Formats: sequence, C-alpha cells, structure tokens
Amino acid sequence: MIIRIKKDKHRCNKIIPIIKLNTVEGYVLFDDNFEYNILKQEDTNKLVGLSDSYFHHINSIRIGWRWSLKENKIEIMSILYRDSKRYIEHFCFIDDVEMYFKFKILVTKNTYELEFGECNKTIIRENNWFLPRYVLFPYFGGTTLAPKDFIFNMEF
Repeated sequence: MIIRIKKDKHRCNKIIPIIKLNTVEGYVLFDDNFEYNILKQEDTNKLVGLSDSYFHHINSIRIGWRWSLKENKIEIMSILYRDSKRYIEHFCFIDDVEMYFKFKILVTKNTYELEFGECNKTIIRENNWFLPRYVLFPYFGGTTLAPKDFIFNMEF
C-alpha cells in the first residue's frame, strides 16, 4: 500500500480503520528522499502505532522517524503516550533506505515490545486497557507541516 504525506499537510492519504487486539506488524520502505531541514528538526514524525485506550493521545505506542542532520540518516524513535504525557526515545538509525524494514508493535499485559529492522526495544506498560486497539498511520510533525511529499510503501 502506497502511503503519501503531501507537502504542507500532516496526515497521510490513508485513514483505514484497522482494529487489532494487541499487535501490528508489517514492512515499510521509505520511498524517495526523506532528507529535510526545518525549524523544529527535533520533532518526531509518526510511522505506525497502536492506541491503548479510547483516544491515542492519552495512551498509545508508536514507532516514529525524523531526519537527523547530525548523522545524515533517518532516525527511528519510540513514542509513548502514557496518561496524556509523551515520551520519545531514540531507537536506531536507518543506514540503507532502499530496502524494506520489518516493523512490529506488540502490546502485552506489562510491556510494549517494539521491533524495527534489527532493533528491538521493550517499554514498561502501566495501562490496563483490554479492548481492541486501532492502528495509527503516518503523520508528519506536531505543529510543523510536511516540507515536501513523503512516500511510504507499507505492507501489513
């Protein structure tokens, strides 16, 4: 599935209500050049995630990305919303953007298990939500709009 975030937009062109119980996984190819330079360079964009409550800005787990000017690479981040507070941490860097990367988010009783390519991360889960979750699709920025088109080829 081709997913595009158009220049001067936040949201991608696909908003498909995919409901999962506790996992989302697939492959992503960062198609085209993802290099950019903006005022809020340290903002983290969203790639994929799962809600962990009725609203994803209260509790959710995501895999995010941003362009690192220092490393001249795409940086992959973990993004956790816990009780409406956002926690963002470095996950890994992508060395070769011309390949598909496997991603997986698994919600267990006590943890969030994240995988991206060869990288793995475990985050403590403090939530007790047990109802179905919805998949969160790519989103650029927080307040900053996409400086150009970004194209992802994602398979779920």
